[in-house]
Amino acid sequence: MSERPSRRQFCLELARLAGATPAALAVLGGRPAAAADATDFAVLFAAINMESQAIDLYNRGLERGFFADRSAQQAADFRGDHLGHRDTQIEIARERGGPLPPEPARYPYTPGDDPRAWIREAQRMEQAAIDAYSGVLRRIGDRDQRLVAAYILVDEVRHATAWSAALGLRLY
Repeated sequence: MSERPSRRQFCLELARLAGATPAALAVLGGRPAAAADATDFAVLFAAINMESQAIDLYNRGLERGFFADRSAQQAADFRGDHLGHRDTQIEIARERGGPLPPEPARYPYTPGDDPRAWIREAQRMEQAAIDAYSGVLRRIGDRDQRLVAAYILVDEVRHATAWSAALGLRLY
């Protein structure tokens, strides 16, 4: 006859099945949670959502033909970069035993039908990604995750610079 699990073991297993973060599971299991782990997972979740939003923006703009000529090729290339960023960060979360954040089906955009408005939206989104990655880079505890974020930051700068140039904005 199998032994009945303790109340704590039952709650811990229930929390794990419900998708609790490793930091929360550590606390439930009676171990102190590392603040760096909790921060790293929070950064991963935010980054995965940010990358998913960029993919969605580029998909929708390309589907509707709002990126034309050279802009369409850049949007397709940048979408590919964001797919790689998102997938890499999802893999990091999986390797570290964390649950993945739910991904909304669609994100709200209001650029309208003006192609320049879609380019402005893409430029704003890339600039927001620069600000976000720059702001959290030094707070990431895991060296490999910090290195990935630094490489992604370089891509975000390249994307924002390309869209700024396409809009005729001053670069320096």
